[in-house]
Amino acid sequence: MSLTNTQERGWVSNAADRLSNAILRAQSRVVRIETRRRAIARTYRELSQLSDRNLADLGFSRCDLRQIARQSIDQI
Repeated sequence: MSLTNTQERGWVSNAADRLSNAILRAQSRVVRIETRRRAIARTYRELSQLSDRNLADLGFSRCDLRQIARQSIDQI
């Protein structure tokens, strides 16, 4: 059984559409991951500028800042 020219073009078009959609989904995921990473880095940087006394007043320890930054972003 051989494909007609129209069937072959339809198959190629469908495959190209699926590939294009997969690339767009991957790109969207990369953007979301990078946006999250930057937000965590910004939060960590802001928290790390606080003094040990201010961190203690907030109930934080300096060694917990990365985890706190991640958790704060995940709650948004």
